[in-house]
Amino acid sequence: MVLRELTSRVAVVTRARIDPPKRGDEYANRTEIAERFGGSKVPGIMRFPGNDIVNAFSDENGPYADEPPDPVQPFEYRGEGRKGNQTLIRGNKMLDEARQHRRAVRFWYRPAGGKFTFVTWVAVLDRAQEWAPDDDQKQRLEYTFLFMSVPGPDPGTWPRSVLQRINDGPISDEPPPPLPDETETADTRKRSRSYREYVDALGPEPGKNPTQPAPSKGARNNYRRDRRARGAVLIRAAGQCENDGCTGMPPDTTADGSAILEVDHVHDLALGGPDHPSQMIALCPNCHAAKTRGRNRGVFRRHLQARAAALHRKALADTDGPETPL
Repeated sequence: MVLRELTSRVAVVTRARIDPPKRGDEYANRTEIAERFGGSKVPGIMRFPGNDIVNAFSDENGPYADEPPDPVQPFEYRGEGRKGNQTLIRGNKMLDEARQHRRAVRFWYRPAGGKFTFVTWVAVLDRAQEWAPDDDQKQRLEYTFLFMSVPGPDPGTWPRSVLQRINDGPISDEPPPPLPDETETADTRKRSRSYREYVDALGPEPGKNPTQPAPSKGARNNYRRDRRARGAVLIRAAGQCENDGCTGMPPDTTADGSAILEVDHVHDLALGGPDHPSQMIALCPNCHAAKTRGRNRGVFRRHLQARAAALHRKALADTDGPETPL
């Protein structure tokens, strides 16, 4: 017993402990990283032996639909588990504990044809669930973790705006309504019923409830609402750009086989503003670029505001009566 206690107090000397990864370090693949720091080369979320810091790996050509790292805006990282509903164990539990205890995570990223790079330290802001296809192309619940780049592992160096956005309290999983399956996607009525379920779960449309308080810019718990609003818009879009003047969707798809669409607000809302499908639209990369950087973006945005509102009304109307042209 005494020997066991003494052994437990002796720090394990490993490469990761005495010479941990530095931001900007590059390795050709996970095998090289494992040879350098030890541990497994398989999990996407792991700790190196003798080092308490969690590492999150993202591969642009991998099976998960992670968002690429962003130096100034939050980005999403998908949880671990490729078949069936993901659960809050192993790597997913590590990330959630990092969220609750405000611990930094090393974020590694490999672009297509590139190397794995320790790109940035991240804070885990929040956690949500969404429906996504697994390796068998069956819809299952997947965790999405919201990451934000931070200067380093010490929370004392993190910007106040980041600290205010961290939802470090207990989270009870509240799965969004089920998505229509592939046989129902082409059925406008069934798809609209699923859309209505999402909209009803979001509550009153902004501005329609006079007793509804104005949203707080510093609100911390709007991530799951945003995820559900985006999910509703993607159901409504049915894999197509919602700009009626779109010249064509890209021929490629995301890692999970879904259409490449950006869900965006039609109004320039402040952080923490209302997220509702009536004020959001799904756009292909070209149309999204025109909305954000185009020479005529002001006129285009006004068109999209009217378009999103009309698509929202039509999707709700299709649950109650025959399909109507838009």
